Amino acid sequence: MADNMFKLQLLARAELAVKDVQARRLLARSSYLGFALVLFLLALGMLNLAGFLAFEEVLSPAGAALAMAAINAVGVALLMHLSKRAGPSEREEALAREIREMAYQQVNHDVEEVKEKLEHVASEVTRMGENVHRATGAVRFLLSALGKNE
Repeated sequence: MADNMFKLQLLARAELAVKDVQARRLLARSSYLGFALVLFLLALGMLNLAGFLAFEEVLSPAGAALAMAAINAVGVALLMHLSKRAGPSEREEALAREIREMAYQQVNHDVEEVKEKLEHVASEVTRMGENVHRATGAVRFLLSALGKNE
């Protein structure tokens, strides 16, 4: 029984580990994305205005706007790339999932063994009941035969 409890505890811990890894990864990625968005929104207006004014002296107004759009696109791509790498690795989650799956299999195996044992006990009890019923019938017959002889 203690072995089964250990397996259930292992299963629960593996499940918690998977959820913890997923939550930490989500939090880290969301934090980077949120921070990137705030910085992007705060700085973008001023940076775009300053860049536009600087490029407008060298290029036409349309060229200055195009240059600023290209610079913004590179910045966004860099931040998106960083957000994908944030948090615990996917290998860590895969390991936790593997442990969880092993624990599930062990618990399932143990449940099947208990089920088979219960079915065996139930069939034994049924057989014992049938034997008692037969013995009771034989005892009644013998008692009735003895009662007639006296």
